[in-house]
Amino acid sequence: MNQIKSILKITIFLSVLNVSTSICPLDNIIENNSKIFDLTYVYPEDMHGWFSPANKRNLKKFIDAINPRKVIEIGTWLGVSAIFMAKLLSPNAELFCIDPWVPYHDMDNMPECQERLKNAYERFLSNCIHHEVTHKIIPIRMKSIDAYKSYFTQITDIDLIYIDGSHAENDVYDDIMHWRQTLSPTGIICGDDYGWPSVRKAVLRVAEISETELHIDDNFWWFGTY
Repeated sequence: MNQIKSILKITIFLSVLNVSTSICPLDNIIENNSKIFDLTYVYPEDMHGWFSPANKRNLKKFIDAINPRKVIEIGTWLGVSAIFMAKLLSPNAELFCIDPWVPYHDMDNMPECQERLKNAYERFLSNCIHHEVTHKIIPIRMKSIDAYKSYFTQITDIDLIYIDGSHAENDVYDDIMHWRQTLSPTGIICGDDYGWPSVRKAVLRVAEISETELHIDDNFWWFGTY
């Protein structure tokens, strides 16, 4: 009997340990976030990016409607959309900006991006400093699915997800299918670039198996009731 009790205690301890280790990495990122913005050089403000009126209109509508406490952005670039959302969020909200900040194939033919690519991450951080939103924004410099697998597989309380990362069909599909698992019951998943054929195909593939309705507004798409 004593041996059985000992085994049960060890099993319970290991279960608690496993839960703790799965949560701690993200907690550590949040706790150490302020250090990320300790730059030796702050770049001048550079709000280069692509952020349409439809995106602004709908993201503001969502934020006003649900007052999200936890938001994820997939694909951040220099932070135009992230800073827009951060300014609308409540003071205690968290906005996780997930982006590897490496050269993107989509930008091969965009000369205005080439020089910025050399220090895009630092320019993004600098923009956050200029706009005084560093207390809300939590950068995670990783590819989207790597970040999900490393930190978010046990997370189910995300209120809003905005996808504007890779435009490749399978990448968009994987982003939606993985990240929607982190949503709260009332959470919204949305994204940009519905006008891209590859993005549209991915979104429509999800719509075929989704229990929530797909909505389109110009280049902006979302699943949900809003």
